[in-house]
Amino acid sequence: MTDVVSSSAAHIHLKRLSEWLLEEWGEVETFDNVPPPLLAIEGRELLGGLMFSTFHKPGREEQGLWINALFVAPEHRRQGIASQLIRAAETEAVRTGEQELFALTDIPKLYQNLGWRCVETSSDGTVVGTLLKAGATREDAERNEEKQRYSGGSVDLSART
Repeated sequence: MTDVVSSSAAHIHLKRLSEWLLEEWGEVETFDNVPPPLLAIEGRELLGGLMFSTFHKPGREEQGLWINALFVAPEHRRQGIASQLIRAAETEAVRTGEQELFALTDIPKLYQNLGWRCVETSSDGTVVGTLLKAGATREDAERNEEKQRYSGGSVDLSART
């Protein structure tokens, strides 16, 4: 069984996660004042991980929480681990008081399959986002998705894409 845990509880895996991220993307910036990385672990084996960052929310100057890096070891892909990490990131974001969570991705379908919405597309990739609600279940969010509105600019995270 795969567990997703905070790196503060399994710091021995951080070096390996950093190596994977460096191999995949080169330098990956770390950020202060964000939740610690999340790790997907089975037994004593690291399967993947996720790191957070802060950056401007799309269309606004206000800072928001972003998934900065999401990586699953190639031999463990297509097993739902990335989805588990994203769900855990949503939970962690709610725990820290965030109302929205964003990611810049080359795989928007992964996020869209979890109820995230496309916010914008550029040559760098697709920005996806989701509205978070403390105590809400995914079913609650799906029932209310037509009522939820992105709170800035003209971007609507509840619009069908």
